[in-house]
Amino acid sequence: MNRTFSRSRRFAVVTCALLVAAAAFKSQLAQALVVRGDEFAYRGQSLRALSHYARAVRLDPQSGIATDRYVFALMQRHSRSALRSAIASASAYLERNSNDDTVLADRALCYLLTRQYSQARRDFERAARISSDPRAYVFAGWAALRAGDRKGARAMWRRALTLNPHFGPARVALAEHAG
Repeated sequence: MNRTFSRSRRFAVVTCALLVAAAAFKSQLAQALVVRGDEFAYRGQSLRALSHYARAVRLDPQSGIATDRYVFALMQRHSRSALRSAIASASAYLERNSNDDTVLADRALCYLLTRQYSQARRDFERAARISSDPRAYVFAGWAALRAGDRKGARAMWRRALTLNPHFGPARVALAEHAG
């Protein structure tokens, strides 16, 4: 009974232990990848940051922080393919977590950059309703204006002012597009 395990048996036990640990701590590992990605982003190494964020999303697709960083990093690439990937990634996350106002706003910004103004407005409005953030209503107003809905834009800006009567961007937008 005091015999040592064979090398292959020890390897199997270690492999199982690592797999169990990875499954149990996947959200912590994803968070560590996000933190490391943030370090690379801070240093201006955007491709390395993007790589870490992508790995975090693959490891934990339920992580809103990882998805937010990944989508935002892709958005900063300003290429059509990167924006399509950002929209797809945000959409996949939002199918499971429909009330995440941060990822909704990220996807809306991607829609703005791809000139899909109606979709941007829809996402900004949803984000605004969830968060009660006047900034999201202002962005929704600008997207509505770009989509050709001047009346809807003014309604969004007025809604921002109901949340914060002194919110400058909403006041300026209404003044610029009076009547």
